[in-house]
Amino acid sequence: MRAIVGCALGVLLVASAGLTQEKIDAKKIIGKWSPVDNKDSIIVEFTKDNKLVLSVVFEGKTEKLEGTYKLDGNKLTIVVAPKGKEEKEEMTVNKLTDEELETTDAKGKKETLKKVK
Repeated sequence: MRAIVGCALGVLLVASAGLTQEKIDAKKIIGKWSPVDNKDSIIVEFTKDNKLVLSVVFEGKTEKLEGTYKLDGNKLTIVVAPKGKEEKEEMTVNKLTDEELETTDAKGKKETLKKVK
């Protein structure tokens, strides 16, 4: 019986820890961002009107892909349509400051981006 109560309390503590996450200020996402390990010269731009522009420099040419985003609490949903086929990705925003954006995708991969000045 003690083991069951102990497990239940452990589950409650973990669940309540998730509820105490700091609030995400959606205005801070607006701007241009670049991955910390930016080996491919990628810039992600989030605009005020929930538009998204991905710019990638490849072999000296800049390719752009436009889409939309929605930030609801700490859930970030991105929708793009490369070659006309819509792709949607959902991720969790772990941290969003004036200078840093850290996310975790559905597969558990973490990515950190820095604001481009």
